[in-house]
Amino acid sequence: MSDLDQASLSNVEPSLRIFFSADIVGSTAYKQKNINNPEIWFDVVLSFYREAENSFSRRWNLNKKPFESLANEDGKELFGEPPEVWKTVGDEVLFSKKVDHPIQVVTSLYSWIDTLGDLGKLLIKPGLNVKSSAWIAEFPVRNSEVILRKKIDDQPFDDAEMSHVIANFILLKEYQRNRDDYVRDFIGPSIDTGFRLGAYASVRKLAISIELAYILGVEGSIKKQANSKYSVGILDLRPLTVRYGGRVFLKGVMDGGGYPLFWIDLASGEKIYEVEDRLLGSQACSLDDVWCFAENFIRENFNYLNVPCIVSSEKQYDHYSIQCDQYREKIALLEQRVQNISTMSAREKEDLAEKEYDHAGDAEDAGVIIPKCP
Repeated sequence: MSDLDQASLSNVEPSLRIFFSADIVGSTAYKQKNINNPEIWFDVVLSFYREAENSFSRRWNLNKKPFESLANEDGKELFGEPPEVWKTVGDEVLFSKKVDHPIQVVTSLYSWIDTLGDLGKLLIKPGLNVKSSAWIAEFPVRNSEVILRKKIDDQPFDDAEMSHVIANFILLKEYQRNRDDYVRDFIGPSIDTGFRLGAYASVRKLAISIELAYILGVEGSIKKQANSKYSVGILDLRPLTVRYGGRVFLKGVMDGGGYPLFWIDLASGEKIYEVEDRLLGSQACSLDDVWCFAENFIRENFNYLNVPCIVSSEKQYDHYSIQCDQYREKIALLEQRVQNISTMSAREKEDLAEKEYDHAGDAEDAGVIIPKCP
């Protein structure tokens, strides 16, 4: 067995990541207007990239600083690992963050909302603005991290005698050991949904996935204080205004079924929007209702959606451990396949690859029982 095979046999836990997208509003028209002066629009886009990175880092550290001296468990788990740049796509910049505790979804989201405020101030001078979406994704069962080597002139990775899924799993273990030589990307149905949500985002609307709405509903409901402030543990946070836009069509998502559009109101408290909302009969959502709706919608659409699985070392958290054991079983099976392949003959590997191809997509998730919301 090679060193690469040996590296693939350590245990892998289910993991959850939150993703943030920021996209310039009006950038296409701005570039067309300055088509003969590319340095003008390039400076704006480049400053947007730089400010997104710097502001998110600054806001993250400012929000984290008051709790750095805490020695208790809450102090360690409030923030976790810092967010990191995922990639840029045109005039859009994306970040991701690993989630080890439910509170980290909340703390990172607040830092992101502050960042959007900074980006809006930056872009107002050239007559532009920013819109955003956020979503979460589970790995490595429903979604996957794709690992590629940075240098294509190196010795090729020999995966001809194993499935591409297992080959990528092995490379993932190498990436965790040595990130300098590999490039990582994220793919899967949750990632696709997140990008589709961007079409419904606006300067006012931070579009969020149903799973992210579930977490905000749970955390906002079970930790709510008598004064109605959104409080979690030792944090005392300003209220988040969550609104519901009904079910929308997201191309390719849930086989064309309606997807619930929840969004965070980034203009909450602005008088003109308050009056407009009254005229339209629109009101903010109770976080208890958000929890109940998201929970039941996930239950009814378990073939497409899942309750977020959040684990940290050996810990599991109430309301987030429903499917963790199921994920661990699937990961264990994949680990066993990797180990078996390392001892197979070339012919046996070919036979296995043919079986995997013939039965691709046959498996379906079993229905899950989800605790009822209050």
